[in-house]
Amino acid sequence: MGICEYCRVCALCFIMLVGSCYSKAAASERVNRPLAIDDSNGIKVFWAGMMIMPSVAGSFEFYQYDLKGNRKRILLSDFQKKHIKARLPSSASGHSAKIHHEFQYNWVDENTIDLHFRFTTPPEMSGLRLEIIKLFGDLFKGAVISAIPPASTDRQSLPVEPLPFAERVIATGKNAVKLDTGLFCMELIDLQNTKSIDLADFRNVSWDKYKSFYFYMNQRMLLPSTNCSFDYRIRILPSTAGRLIKSDLSDPGTASVKKNDIRPWAFFPVKPKEAKRTQGAFDWNTCEPAIYAWNAGEKSLKILQTELLELTGRKFNIHMPAGNIPENAICIGRPVQKIKKETQVFKEGYGIAIEPKQILITSSSARGCLYGIYTLLQKLSENIGNQSMNCGNIQDWPDLETRGHCIEMLQPEIRDIGLFKRYIEVLSRARVNTVLFYHEPEDIAEWAGGNTSRKYWSINEIKEVVDYARSLHMDVWAGMKHKFDRISLPCLLPEQGSNLYDVNNPKAYDCLFRLYQTIINVYQPSVFLIGHDEIRGLSIYSQKSGLQEDLLFAGDVSKIRTWLMKNKIHTAMWGDMLLSAVDWAPKTDDANSLNPVYNSGPTHRAIDVLPRDVQILDWHYEKYPDYPTLAYFGKFPYTVFGCSWYDKEAAMAMAASAKKYGAKGVFSTNWGFWKTLSPAATTLMGNISAWSPVPQSSNSESLAIAAFLRKNRYHEMDYQHPISLKKAFNDVSVDLVPNDGLGFFDLGGALDLRNMPSGEKKYNGITFDFQTPGQDGKKNCIAVGGGQGDRWKGQNSVRIADLGFSADSIAFLHTCIITEPGYKVRKLGDYQIEYETGRTVSMPIVEGWNITDMRSSIGLRQNDWSFSHEPDLLIGSERAWKGESVAGMPVNVQMCIWDNSYPSEKIKQIRIALSEPGPTAKIVLLAMTALQNRK
Repeated sequence: MGICEYCRVCALCFIMLVGSCYSKAAASERVNRPLAIDDSNGIKVFWAGMMIMPSVAGSFEFYQYDLKGNRKRILLSDFQKKHIKARLPSSASGHSAKIHHEFQYNWVDENTIDLHFRFTTPPEMSGLRLEIIKLFGDLFKGAVISAIPPASTDRQSLPVEPLPFAERVIATGKNAVKLDTGLFCMELIDLQNTKSIDLADFRNVSWDKYKSFYFYMNQRMLLPSTNCSFDYRIRILPSTAGRLIKSDLSDPGTASVKKNDIRPWAFFPVKPKEAKRTQGAFDWNTCEPAIYAWNAGEKSLKILQTELLELTGRKFNIHMPAGNIPENAICIGRPVQKIKKETQVFKEGYGIAIEPKQILITSSSARGCLYGIYTLLQKLSENIGNQSMNCGNIQDWPDLETRGHCIEMLQPEIRDIGLFKRYIEVLSRARVNTVLFYHEPEDIAEWAGGNTSRKYWSINEIKEVVDYARSLHMDVWAGMKHKFDRISLPCLLPEQGSNLYDVNNPKAYDCLFRLYQTIINVYQPSVFLIGHDEIRGLSIYSQKSGLQEDLLFAGDVSKIRTWLMKNKIHTAMWGDMLLSAVDWAPKTDDANSLNPVYNSGPTHRAIDVLPRDVQILDWHYEKYPDYPTLAYFGKFPYTVFGCSWYDKEAAMAMAASAKKYGAKGVFSTNWGFWKTLSPAATTLMGNISAWSPVPQSSNSESLAIAAFLRKNRYHEMDYQHPISLKKAFNDVSVDLVPNDGLGFFDLGGALDLRNMPSGEKKYNGITFDFQTPGQDGKKNCIAVGGGQGDRWKGQNSVRIADLGFSADSIAFLHTCIITEPGYKVRKLGDYQIEYETGRTVSMPIVEGWNITDMRSSIGLRQNDWSFSHEPDLLIGSERAWKGESVAGMPVNVQMCIWDNSYPSEKIKQIRIALSEPGPTAKIVLLAMTALQNRK
C-alpha cells in the first residue's frame, strides 16, 4: 500500500512505512523493552527505568483572535480538573461558562499506549492548543526524524543544541512522527489523520521546567459549544540506527580530568569605579606580617587575616595602633588617609592606596572598610602565586543604598548553623548589606508556644546567625508570611477560601501581634515585612463587613503599621496587591489586584490612603527590559525596592531599573533554598549590580557560592592512601552487554562511564585508584540497590571488609541512578563505618547534598528555578568529573568527604546500605581514599 492521496497518511499507512522498527535484524543492543507509566502526580512514561516522557497531557488552553489577529487566551488549565470556567472576552453573551474535558490513556500492548482527549468547546468560536507529550531533552537530542506527510523543510534530526526561542518550532501539520534515538524508536501517531501533530524545541523556553521536546496540537477554528475529540498513539520499538552504541574500550574518551579549582574571590566581579596604577610594587614576602586597624570590625579583620594566610602563606598578626603609624604593613581605617567625597556615599565607599611600603584601606565606616578588604583580597586572588602587588589607588562606592537578601526560613533539610553562617558570609561578599529573615507562621507559632520542632531552627541558633550577620555590618530585617492555615492557626480566625486572618475581628490581631512579638524578640529588626502578597479571599471579608476591599486592605496595613511603630520598627510589604492586573498585566507579571484567581477585589486603590512610610518590595521574577512599577510606587511617594529571584539577567535588569527610577535599593530572594540546597536556587547578581554595573553574568556564580558554602577543603592533603575495593566489586562502570544484570542502567554503552579516565588519577586534588574495567566486563565498582523489574536487581547492602586503617577523613568517589530524581534533598542510604573497637558511625548518603543522579541533564530534576543550570553542582560534595556518555548524555561523578570523629581508632569495615523505605535508586561507589593531615 502506498501513501494516501495528497500525502495524507492514515495510521495503517504509517505503521507499514515505519515497519523497519520491527526488524529482527537489530543487534542485541536494541532489545525491545516494555514501558512503565507513573500517574501518581501527573503522567510520566518510563522505559528501562529511565524517564523518557516527563509529562503526558500536561495542559491545554482555549484562545481567540482579536481584530488585529493577536491570539488572546480564554483559559489555561490541565486534565487534573474535571471542568473549568472559561472567562470569555467582552461580548453580548460574555459570561463564565463551564468547559468539560476528559483525558484517558489505555494500553494496546506492552509497548503501545493510546491517548484520548475529549472536550466541549466554549460558547464562542475558539482555538485549542493541547500538550500531547513532552520528551526528555538530553535523551532525544540528535534523534533521527521521520515525519508524515513529509516536507522539504523537515529536519533530519532533533537539534543537539537548544534552538533559539524564535526558531523553536521543528515540525507542523504531521499525521505521524518517528524519532530514533539509537536506544529505541518512538512513534507518535494521529489516529484521526487530521495532521494535528506539531513539534517544538522547548529547551530554551523559560516556562518549560522539563527543558523538553514538545509535541502539541493546535486547532484554530472550533465551533462553539460542540463536542470534539483527539486521539493519539505512542509506540516504543527497537532502534534500527545503532548510531549511539559503542563497545570499543581502547579510547577512554575526550573528557578531561579537571580539578574544580574555583577561586570564589575571582567570581564576584565588583569592579571599582576608579583604579589608577602608580610606580612600584608591594612585596608580600618582605612586608611586616601585621595588620593595624583603626576603624574595622573584629570579624572583618579575621576574614582578612585568614584569607591572607591562604593566599600568601604568611600569618598577619592584628594590632591596634597606639603610637606612630607603622610602615611596611597593612593599615585599615587610618583616619588621616584622604578619600574622595564620592566614597562617602551611604557611608560605604572606601579608598585603597597600595604603596611600596604600605597598603592603606580607608572609609568613613566599618562597613566600608570591610568592602575595601574584600576588594584587596579579590585583587590578590586574581594574581595568586605572585609575591608582589602593583602599586595604585582605588576608589569605590555603591550605586544603591540598600542591597538586601530575603531568606525564606523553611525547615532545613540539613540543619547546620555553620552552613547558615557561611551563607551569610557569601551574601556579605556579594555586597549585601541587609538581610531579611522571612518565616512561616506555623513555625513562629511553635516558637511562641515553646515547642520547637526538632527539624526547625531553634531560637538560640538563629540568634547566633543574626549576631554573625551584624558582625559583618549587616542591617537585620525580619518578617512573617501572611498566608495562614485555618487548622494550624485557628486563633487568627481565617474564613474558608481565604489565606488572610479575619480583618474584621480584633481577636485575630491579638493572635497576629503575639506572633510578631515573638519574631521581634529574636531579631530586634529595624524593619518588619508583613507579607500581604497574593492575598486570597479578601472579598469574603468585604461581603461580611460591607466595606470595600481596598478600604479593608488599607485599614489592615495601617493597623499593623501603628502597632509596629510603637515598637520603633518600620513596616514593609510586598507590592503586587497594589498593582492592578488590568493596568499592569500587559507590561509585567506579578500584578494581583483584580486578579480573579485571588478573589480580593480592587486592592490597588489602597495605594492612595496607605501611610507613606510603608516601604514597598516590588517583586518581579521574569526578565523584562524595564520595570516601570518602581517609578509608579516612587511617585506617591513610597520608599521602594526592586526584588528578583533566581534569574541572573532579570536580577541585573531589576538593579538597572532601580537606579533609573530612583528606588532605594534591591532585594534578592532564595525561595526554596533550604529544601533544595541548590546553589542555583538564587542569584546575587542583582546585589552586585546594585553596587556597580556588571558586564555580563556567568554560571560561575553558582560554582563560587558552592565553594564558599562547603565546610571542608582537602585539596592536596599531606597523606592520601587509596583503599582497595576489589574484594567487594559487584558491578561494572562500562556496560558491554545490555540486559545481562550488570551495568548501571544495563542498557549497553549508551549510558555508562566509559569516557571517564580510570587508573590512579587525581580528582579535585585527591588521588583515587578507579580500577579499569576489562574488555571482558571485569567488575570495577560496588553497587547497592535497584529499580523496577529484573534489570536493576541488586544487593541492598555491601560490606567492604578487612580494612584496618586509620584516617582523619575518607574521600568517596561515587554516583547514583534514581528512577525519578527529586529536586528536594532526601536520603538514599548510608556509609556505615565500623571500628575495630566495635564502635559504629554512619554518614548519610543524601541526594541533592553529597550525591546526585549520574545524569547531569537540565530538566531531569524537574525544577527550573533551582536547576536551571549546573544541576549536578552540590554543596555537600564536589563534582569530581563531568563528561558525556557515548549517547551524548552529560554525566557526572561526585567526590564526598567524611570527617572521622575518632581518627586514632582503626576502621575495620565499611558497609554501604540503601535506605528502606526510600526512592528507587542505585548507589555506586567507584573508589575510596583515606586522608590524614601531617602530625
